[in-house]
Amino acid sequence: MPKIKNTERGKAGEALAEAYLKEHGMTILCMNYRHQRAEVDIIASDGHELMIVEVKLRQNNLFGFPEEFVSKQKENLLKLAGYSYKEANAILLPIRFDVISISVEEKEIKYYKDAF
Repeated sequence: MPKIKNTERGKAGEALAEAYLKEHGMTILCMNYRHQRAEVDIIASDGHELMIVEVKLRQNNLFGFPEEFVSKQKENLLKLAGYSYKEANAILLPIRFDVISISVEEKEIKYYKDAF
């Protein structure tokens, strides 16, 4: 059986997260937004806030939960990119930074609002 590439796995995780957000009434504004060295997986809105969403997917939780793999450096890059997107698109909504954690074997999606 061929090994699944990390990029393919990442895209599948982002698709699951996108569907999750839509099911919960969010509007997807942008996928895979790039600014300098940062990439934001999903930018969405609920009409009240602009959400910068990092998606973390893991096959299992043997080495930790997916949400534990968002480093301080990644948080800083996401903040930089999020504020850049907000300014470039003249968005007046307050901004927040969320994490969607997907554990494949556990068949679990967790949504962390205001994660950092």
